[in-house]
Amino acid sequence: MKYTEALKPNEIIRKKIELYNIKSSVLWKSGDLKKALECISESLKMFNKIGDQDLLAHIKYLHGTLLSESGDLIKGLEILQNSLEIFKKLKDIIKISKVLNNIGWTYKLQGKLDLALDYMKRSIDLSKKYKTQRSIRIQLGNLGVINWQKGNLNEAIHYLNQSLELDKEIGNNLEIMDTLFYLFTISLDQKILSECQKFLDEMKKITELEVNNKRIHAIYETANALMFKIKPRAKKIYEAQEILKRIINSDVIKFELTVIAMINLCDLYIYELKSNDDEEILNDINEILQKLFLIAKTHNSFHLLAEVYLIQAKFSLIQLDLQKARTLLTKAQNLADSKGLNRLAMTISEEHDHLLGKYQVWTTLDKSKLPFSEKLNLAMINPQMERLLRQGESKDIQIKNEIPIALNILKENGSVLFSKAFIPDWVVDDQLIGSLISAFRLFSGQLFSESFDRAKFGEYFILIKSISPLLICYIYKGQTYSATHKVNEFSNKIIKKEIWDQMQGYAQRNEIFSHQNFPGFNEALTEVFLS
Repeated sequence: MKYTEALKPNEIIRKKIELYNIKSSVLWKSGDLKKALECISESLKMFNKIGDQDLLAHIKYLHGTLLSESGDLIKGLEILQNSLEIFKKLKDIIKISKVLNNIGWTYKLQGKLDLALDYMKRSIDLSKKYKTQRSIRIQLGNLGVINWQKGNLNEAIHYLNQSLELDKEIGNNLEIMDTLFYLFTISLDQKILSECQKFLDEMKKITELEVNNKRIHAIYETANALMFKIKPRAKKIYEAQEILKRIINSDVIKFELTVIAMINLCDLYIYELKSNDDEEILNDINEILQKLFLIAKTHNSFHLLAEVYLIQAKFSLIQLDLQKARTLLTKAQNLADSKGLNRLAMTISEEHDHLLGKYQVWTTLDKSKLPFSEKLNLAMINPQMERLLRQGESKDIQIKNEIPIALNILKENGSVLFSKAFIPDWVVDDQLIGSLISAFRLFSGQLFSESFDRAKFGEYFILIKSISPLLICYIYKGQTYSATHKVNEFSNKIIKKEIWDQMQGYAQRNEIFSHQNFPGFNEALTEVFLS
């Protein structure tokens, strides 16, 4: 009797699913992510015939992990969370620990590093309680990477070295390779070239042993390109470019590697632009930024997408397209804010304020022959590229509350319906506000295309939010980030029906109103600006 004849139909299906899961895992770790996802799709099709919850949790765990590795971060996270809920009901502590780790890594890929650390620590706590020290090797490595991205260098090296020691005890070459790559990258970031070479030599030995593992080969090729990149000889830089292009144009083996290749190729083009002052290199930079934009957008990597908007804004500046730069900065901040990427949103807002402070300088550059190296310095490219190369967190920014000067509600034609000064010595008439708006329209080009826009007039900033048919016009001194949140909060309060209907009535009658005889509006004004 054949083995399959002794099994019931559901048991046969279960065995097939288990084989598909094993095959999927092997394909993923060998670098064939596309086929790995095809296998897990077959598992999901067959699962509907048996309905085993334990098996479903395993399939979802693997499916979510593969989607995250391929860059589909939103769907991957959702499926991993589903898997976690099932394992919690089954009280499978070991699997809960694994899923927590992979959810943490997905948050890391999204740029939400504090959330990532939280999940990693929860994963380690469970593993330490229920399994051996060896079981936390992957979590330790992940903790190392996240700490590096957050700028905690000593902790990063400590965790990664612990992970490497445990990896070598187990003897899993892929895990060893991953950890070596991160240690190599940190050494490269610190410019400790002897350490870089040591790690690269170790990676080369593993690559020579694992002849058929595409993922291991891609990791080594990426590391090799990064090593070539730091050598000033033209031949080495050319070789680095060719390797990185090859990785970018291949199937995605690991989302993170593709992104690393794109960012480093962009960095090489920037180096060329500084050295050669050749405008044609801008075409190469714009092309790679467009690819980076597409991969970030396609895979819902919102942190990366906001960073790409920011660097595209800087290159729009360098090409003296100031309107496009400002539109991209606004998009970047809106995206970062909406996805809870607060530090990045603060950084972008600060960049936008800096641009407005230097606006007159940029407007005169079209009459000059300033070399690209100086334009790159003026656009402050270096700090962002350093952050992107590390895929790190934005620096801590000291956000101070702005100094409120005045608030005005206007019709879109510029006529004033409401005006409130927040400081006693502020005297401004309606004509001046109208003039500011007219100037602002000319200044902005496409008015309010991205909901918010801002300008600077002397020592004052003006922030305008369009809630058609009205405009909220806030005048202040200081930083824009907190001002933006106040205007958002205020607009959310006044669009409540009972307040909004009255405001539209004033607008239709072209009638100026006071907060003192408008209770709902007065309450919103007081809560946001006067508390």
